[in-house]
Amino acid sequence: MGDGCCPIGWSERVFRIAIATVCAMREAYVIRAHTPDRRTIRMTKLLREQFGSENVFVAASEVGNAPQDWPSEINVIRLDAQLLQALELREDIRDSGWRCGDYCQAAVFAKLPDVTRI
Repeated sequence: MGDGCCPIGWSERVFRIAIATVCAMREAYVIRAHTPDRRTIRMTKLLREQFGSENVFVAASEVGNAPQDWPSEINVIRLDAQLLQALELREDIRDSGWRCGDYCQAAVFAKLPDVTRI
C-alpha cells in the first residue's frame, strides 16, 4: 500500500483499521409504527427491496396497546412495557414508541447488538 492509496497523513496501519471498521458496520432501516396498515407495509416492502430484508425493521409501539398481528416477513421490534423495563426506560408514557424516538433507537440497539447505525 505504499503506492499513495492511503488518505494524506494516514499510515497504512491506520488506513487498514479504518477500512476494517467501515466493513464491520451494519445499518438498520427502521420505521416507527403502531399498526400494520397498508402504508406501513408498502414502505417496508420498498425499503426491503432497496436495502435487503435483513436490514429493514418496524419498531412497533405497543405500550398501552394490544400486540398487533404483523405479517411474518416483516422484522418487528416490539416496544412494549417488558422491553422498556428491561432497558430501564419509562413505560408509563402510553405512546412512548411514537413520541420518544430515542426509545426506538435504544430498542433497536438492544435487540440488534451488531447494528452500528440506524
